[in-house]
Amino acid sequence: MGIKLKCLILLLICYNSICCFSQADTLHLNLNNPFPNYSTLFQSDTILNITLKFNIKEFQKEKLSGDYVPAELIMDSGEENVIKKDIKIKARGIYRLNMCSFPPLWIQVQKIKKTDSTNKSIKKVKLVTHCNPSSTYDDYILREYLAYKIFNIISPYSYRVRLLNITYIDTGRKNKTITRYGYFIEPTEDMAGRLNAMEIKLDAVGFFATDERQTDLVSMWAYMMGNTDWSVTGRHNIKLLKTNTTESHKLIPVPYDFDFTGFVNTSYAVPKEGSGLENVRQRLYTGPCRKLIEYNIAAQHLLLKKKEIYSLINDFEYLEEHSKKELIDYLEQFYINIQKPNFIKYHLDIDCIEVK
Repeated sequence: MGIKLKCLILLLICYNSICCFSQADTLHLNLNNPFPNYSTLFQSDTILNITLKFNIKEFQKEKLSGDYVPAELIMDSGEENVIKKDIKIKARGIYRLNMCSFPPLWIQVQKIKKTDSTNKSIKKVKLVTHCNPSSTYDDYILREYLAYKIFNIISPYSYRVRLLNITYIDTGRKNKTITRYGYFIEPTEDMAGRLNAMEIKLDAVGFFATDERQTDLVSMWAYMMGNTDWSVTGRHNIKLLKTNTTESHKLIPVPYDFDFTGFVNTSYAVPKEGSGLENVRQRLYTGPCRKLIEYNIAAQHLLLKKKEIYSLINDFEYLEEHSKKELIDYLEQFYINIQKPNFIKYHLDIDCIEVK
């Protein structure tokens, strides 16, 4: 058989192979799709598969520089739509920025002029990463993700999150790959917009300026979760919202960042300085002082959500059974104690912060 004939046969085989792909196979990869808006990204609880390709070796060396570095994002929604984008990333955070070998990230997916009000796609989003190589840190990620989901049950004024299965491709190490859990956090602007509100950036705000109902829920939930790493004053792990739907001037506190809670129980978490606690598994009420009936209203709300919270944990397929048991046992301590006579008086009210 001549060389020309062999080449012709090879070309025919290649042509037929390409034609054999369905139209859907060739259209799934949409290189020009914008990043999804919040309603697309955060309304689903289905785990999202993404790939991040960048020079991880160099990124880890320069993580404290504050500079964005180029990366490639491939996102498979599982709905016959794959988005591939050139993006920029940079390390973020405070404690985790310094402590983690692989710190949380800012993902900048596009630049849009502030005057462009027609494009509702997310422009920049927080990605919480696995932090360190040990598989224990995957457990921490899943627990912190659940902490967000639990507060979603407690209050609509809360951040939505989307669980991720992330494949990292390190171009600095011959395209070495690792796959770990992570999650996106709903951008504050989108969270506020969803709630018909706007973020208020004011420091030195006391409890006197915040909505009593939401503040009491945040405080009681924080006590349940073993969270002392928050403060309205200085907006430490708290965002403040002002709604556009009421005449009230009260601000609505929305908590975030839960790796220092007893619920997540990371190995690096320490109690709030001056709290007198020996470890983060111990609880301390750091909310405002209230009348007994007001404490009870907040506690009763959490009691009514108990079944839903436990179902969330038990039905969460990605967490090991022993971890699920540990989380429920920890929450059960709260639920048992909060129903005891005089428990609130002698364990919460005694440590509360006066409203001034």
